[in-house]
Amino acid sequence: MLKSRLIYAAIIVAAFIFSQALYDSISLFTLICVLLLPVLSFVLLLLCRTTVGIRCRLARGQVYRYSQTNLLVEVKCGAPFLSPLIKIKCILPDLEGKESVIRKLPVAFSPFSKTVIEIPIKYSYRGTYDVGIRSVEVSDFLRLFSLPLKIDEIFKLHVTPRFLPSELRVNQDIYLEDGTSADMLASATYGGELFGVRDFDDNDSLRYVHWNLSAVKDTLMVKTYSVNRQKQIYVLLDMTDKEYQTFSARRMGDVIMEAGLSLCMDLLNRVGAVCLMWESGGLKQCTVDSPQRLSIAYEQSCLCPMQPEKALDTAMAEISNVQALCIVTGRLTEQKLSRVELLQTSLNCPIRLLVFENVCAAQEDVLRSKDISLELLSLEDVEKGKVVS
Repeated sequence: MLKSRLIYAAIIVAAFIFSQALYDSISLFTLICVLLLPVLSFVLLLLCRTTVGIRCRLARGQVYRYSQTNLLVEVKCGAPFLSPLIKIKCILPDLEGKESVIRKLPVAFSPFSKTVIEIPIKYSYRGTYDVGIRSVEVSDFLRLFSLPLKIDEIFKLHVTPRFLPSELRVNQDIYLEDGTSADMLASATYGGELFGVRDFDDNDSLRYVHWNLSAVKDTLMVKTYSVNRQKQIYVLLDMTDKEYQTFSARRMGDVIMEAGLSLCMDLLNRVGAVCLMWESGGLKQCTVDSPQRLSIAYEQSCLCPMQPEKALDTAMAEISNVQALCIVTGRLTEQKLSRVELLQTSLNCPIRLLVFENVCAAQEDVLRSKDISLELLSLEDVEKGKVVS
């Protein structure tokens, strides 16, 4: 806009010199037109501003991280003459998808126009973000003046963790109280105690389908087995870090959450039940024995932020009556390992550590003698979409 004003000032000076040099009616008329043109442009700007209408909405208010949604911006201009330039200040993700920043979006329109702009949005980190339009500026066609258009439409976009394919085998040493192994339970010929039947869900395995009853009811029904005879597997998501407010810790928290939730889904399909635990102002837990309960656990835990490492002491102090515990953690420090060893002594149960970064001098043989197993996970593999040990 400054450039346009400088150009217009130069035109006025040239028209004035031209009129003084010739001093005739044509040169004088030219000077008057040059002087009146901004007034006409400003009047048209006022008229255009009253006919411009802008609305926006999110295509989806909740997405998995790395997936895309769109901010739909609808602009209507009902002016019968040349429409102005509209600058929309949108709140959109930065280039790395870490946080929301304000970006300007210039749009030009024709008379009686209606345009829907789709702005792609993709975030790389979990969390709740502000997305929408913060303000709008309408400029005249000479680009000399601008007027604000009152609008402030901000939406909350929830970016949640993904469910990923899991190749973890943490359940291979878990047995039922009657000696039945997890592999036997997963077998199609498993003869455990039948608890009941229910409607088939998309996440159910076909090996549990009750074919005879399904044929009678003309809809798929699945068998459910009594889970009170099964040793409960507990999965603890360690969402703590010394530098919990940094983006590196935030990145670590995302892979911890995705690996832990994917592990719970895998255990649900293989064993039949799992208890998910996480820190969020104290120890939170949710028993997962059906796809519906997994959805509940997901909604409750998916946006849990990273917390200071001392929160792990409070969470571990509330763990009791656990037969098998799996801890998914980011950086395994000496302090965390000492807490795990103390917890194993009080629980007297096997503990499986799934670690993304081992920064302590822990030796697997020494830990194994204490009934603690250590396994390293790849942060890059989880970010690429697969949980592999």
